[in-house]
Amino acid sequence: MRGLVEAIIRHELGGMPYAPETIAEGLRMAGLVQPGLAHSGTVRAAASSVVADVTAAAVVDAVTTLAPHAEGLAAVLRALGPWGVAAAVIGVAAWTIHQRLQRQREVTR
Repeated sequence: MRGLVEAIIRHELGGMPYAPETIAEGLRMAGLVQPGLAHSGTVRAAASSVVADVTAAAVVDAVTTLAPHAEGLAAVLRALGPWGVAAAVIGVAAWTIHQRLQRQREVTR
């Protein structure tokens, strides 16, 4: 999550005006980092691996789902322009990741 927060800050502000401690405290206050675990290299490596797996699975799911509709989607995306395309891609990725996480939660119950 920290990487995503930092990427958003860099994109929106054109740089990183915040100290690493400030971001860590913000994540902790938001309940996204448990004290003590964030400093473990093993926990960070495991989290990175999970994020990579979920992202790869989401991309495969999205491509598999959208492939039969490629012609129609291409025409719609051309009509939307670059900002519309970016919004559509983000929306599809978010939906796909959400669906994948829901399936994982159901399996772990």
